Amino acid sequence: MWEGQSLQAQSRFAEVMATSTGGDDGTLHGRFYGSRQGVAGTVERADLTAAFGARR
Repeated sequence: MWEGQSLQAQSRFAEVMATSTGGDDGTLHGRFYGSRQGVAGTVERADLTAAFGARR
């Protein structure tokens, strides 16, 4: 269980795509949708695989 831990990632956006450029181990991939009104992506590490989404 990942309870109580934090994750820090730095990312770079090129047009509508994001990829990790630093921070904790692992990779972050994301994408803006609908005129940048929403974002979704994945985070993958040796001890964690997760998906995320948000809207403005």
